[in-house]
Amino acid sequence: MKWGEPAEVTGYNFKRLRVTPLGVLFHKGPYKGGGEPQNGWYVALAVKAEALSAPESVPGAGEGAGFQWRGKEQTITTLDGGANSTPWVGAVNELVSKTPIEPAHPEIGIVTFDVPIKGGRLLYVDPGDHSITSWTLPTADQGTGLDKVRKRIKLFS
Repeated sequence: MKWGEPAEVTGYNFKRLRVTPLGVLFHKGPYKGGGEPQNGWYVALAVKAEALSAPESVPGAGEGAGFQWRGKEQTITTLDGGANSTPWVGAVNELVSKTPIEPAHPEIGIVTFDVPIKGGRLLYVDPGDHSITSWTLPTADQGTGLDKVRKRIKLFS
């Protein structure tokens, strides 16, 4: 799918969600107190999720579903590399396993990966049948929803 295009997917409890990628930001660090990407680049993705009929959440990497990054012959989860050691993880709203999403109250959160190249694809893996919805990532920073990430980078650079 094209970046920014919404898609309907299945959530953690097998209810329907609409997810829309909003923004992408690549950064190499380093940051005060440590924290450099192990694979080359941190990528922060702003994603909007809307529950369509009942409260829902996205599955996490530990469940083998949810958001993943895919490049040439490589798939990376939010648990791989140094993705959890960025200055924004834990300090901004994240769209991670079991983040509550209610109907009529969209949730915009950050999904972070430690990746080897700019670009690639954002995948959403269905927790039931493991079907894949994917978006081609831009190779340059763009979009919305990343202001708090930028502030944390500035604070720790």
